[in-house]
Amino acid sequence: MDWKIEVVPVPVTDIERAKSFYADKLGFNVDIDFTLPDDTRIIQLTPHNSGCSIALGAPTSMPPGSLHGVQIVVDDIATARQTLLTNGVDITPVQHFDGKTYVDGPGDDWNSWAFFADPDGNKWTLQERPATTT
Repeated sequence: MDWKIEVVPVPVTDIERAKSFYADKLGFNVDIDFTLPDDTRIIQLTPHNSGCSIALGAPTSMPPGSLHGVQIVVDDIATARQTLLTNGVDITPVQHFDGKTYVDGPGDDWNSWAFFADPDGNKWTLQERPATTT
């Protein structure tokens, strides 16, 4: 039996501002943008080649800005970070964990990170995975 995480709700205060951040600055694809009969607007966006999406406007008991620690995994963290910087995202330098704290500079496999937040303060982690060989 497959168990897959498909959608993560992201609590936001301004759905249009959040849509712009995730679509325009992060490059997520807008999969769904509709309004329910009760006037609740739902926007689902998916990162390029991801099996998991995010949902804006989905009913959640989490206050805006309370989502922390969701990781976006990339093949090349330096390039991904530069893309986000170019798109206006405030993101930390690439760092690695030295066993006690995060220090500047890339680390070895699975140990290169950069951190950013959306306009509501939801905190995201960018992580580099090891190069794959075929």
